[in-house]
Amino acid sequence: MFEAKVEGKMIFDPRDCQMKISDNPALIFADLVIKQPMLVSRYANEGNNVEFWDFIREMATWCEEQDYIKEVSDV
Repeated sequence: MFEAKVEGKMIFDPRDCQMKISDNPALIFADLVIKQPMLVSRYANEGNNVEFWDFIREMATWCEEQDYIKEVSDV
């Protein structure tokens, strides 16, 4: 029998422009939004909207400051 422990999701972090495994709620939210065609045009403007990414950067940092999450590893 095989077992696996999943500690996050491979997602884009706009603060350092890297793909990494993270359980940061703000980054996971952004990942979900940009992968939903109906939400992309409304909220993320196809992933290029400066205000959207600025908000995600601020919220991701806030989540870390509140100690809600921990970075698992950089990939």
